[in-house]
Amino acid sequence: MRGQQGQVEHAHCSGLGKAYLSALDPDALDAHLARLPYVNGTEWAAKSPDELRRRVEESRRAGYAVDRDETFDGVRCIAVPARIRGNLIGAVGISGPSSRLPDTRIEELGEYLVACMSAL
Repeated sequence: MRGQQGQVEHAHCSGLGKAYLSALDPDALDAHLARLPYVNGTEWAAKSPDELRRRVEESRRAGYAVDRDETFDGVRCIAVPARIRGNLIGAVGISGPSSRLPDTRIEELGEYLVACMSAL
């Protein structure tokens, strides 16, 4: 996996994107879901606004979002919304090979990120 500063990934298939979307109010979320192209990503990526909405709601309940091989095969990401003084500014995540981020570690790392961001 390789990325560059300023590289854009679509929110429908990235952990960072889903984390950001999970922090939006209902009207802003509706607007974003309607604008996304739902292209790119792997076969595991959300293909429609309804599918992405379900994943965003799961992220809200958990407190963190997960990309399970949705952006790139063999790569996972766990992410949380990032705020400064209560204002949403983006998302923060941990990405790595799927072999090093198995399902058994997702909850542990998600809770770790939530705790880290709460401490800021």
